[in-house]
Amino acid sequence: MLELGFNEIVSKIIKEARLSEAEVLNRIDKKVLELSGLVSRKGAAHIVANELGVKLVAPKDSKALSVKDVVPGLNNVTVIGRVVDILPKREFEHEGRKGSVCSLVLSDGEKQARLVFWNDKTQIIESGRINSGDILRVFHLRSKEGLYGLELHLTNRSRIELNPDGVYVPEVKLESYTPNFNPKRFDICDLQDSVDATIRGCLVQLFDRNPFYDVCPECGKKLNDGLCMTHGQVVPKQAMVVNGVIDDGTGTIRCVFFREQAEAILGVSTSQAINLAKSEGDESAVIKKRAPLLLGTEFLISGRVAHNNFTENLELIARSVSKADPLAEAKRLLSAKNIT
Repeated sequence: MLELGFNEIVSKIIKEARLSEAEVLNRIDKKVLELSGLVSRKGAAHIVANELGVKLVAPKDSKALSVKDVVPGLNNVTVIGRVVDILPKREFEHEGRKGSVCSLVLSDGEKQARLVFWNDKTQIIESGRINSGDILRVFHLRSKEGLYGLELHLTNRSRIELNPDGVYVPEVKLESYTPNFNPKRFDICDLQDSVDATIRGCLVQLFDRNPFYDVCPECGKKLNDGLCMTHGQVVPKQAMVVNGVIDDGTGTIRCVFFREQAEAILGVSTSQAINLAKSEGDESAVIKKRAPLLLGTEFLISGRVAHNNFTENLELIARSVSKADPLAEAKRLLSAKNIT
């Protein structure tokens, strides 16, 4: 393997760390002075690269795969793809502990997958170093079937090489991330991870939390400190997310309702909920007002079952919500039993 020269190291740091040449050379010279001339400029360049997380040599045993060649259930896999979308960060809380998750959509020109960042790793996305159009080579990933298809999860050993030399991935448009959706009816006790399902059950709990979060008025993505990854500084628009528990007699499951589904489960629009919060001086006023009226109500909820890595429980991400129709349910049961 050929050793990189000083100028090549500097160029790689400029490219991957997104710094100017003057700033990189300044850091190298400072490092030479800091170490009292005990290292050469090339040696100092190696140190600076390491401090910035720029890897100068790729692991010999890591054979990179295209996204189309990855299947669920792999461990320690290296994947190459182009970033076609960056999705908003989601924060959650469980038993007093806070967590966060965000992801980006990675494509090889033929197939797409989500690259998922949990908790402290979300800072990689929030730093702004990765942008749509960048090519990534990501080492030591774990693959699984997720809510929207193939997911690639970073592990403790994972590292990312940004825009690696000599690697080309075709530019493609973001595909719709809505899978074919024709869910079967399930009892809650029979639900499994990554299954599309429809359940019928009673709403037994609505979590009393602030349901509002800021999104970009242009693309609808969640904002980070008022910034949209695509449109920059924008005047935020508010959307809702609501969490509740459904019981069908065979078991219970936590359901997550975003945007239109949050409006459907609460029976109010987002603007109505915002106005109520303002008049009551309480961001969770809509939950407090609607919960007594809704608890015990039977709903039909369709969505995708997902394993929450933080709570270690299954949850249902709602895609459609409606109140159960007793007559329609009776006809369904009679049809299933072939009773005329």
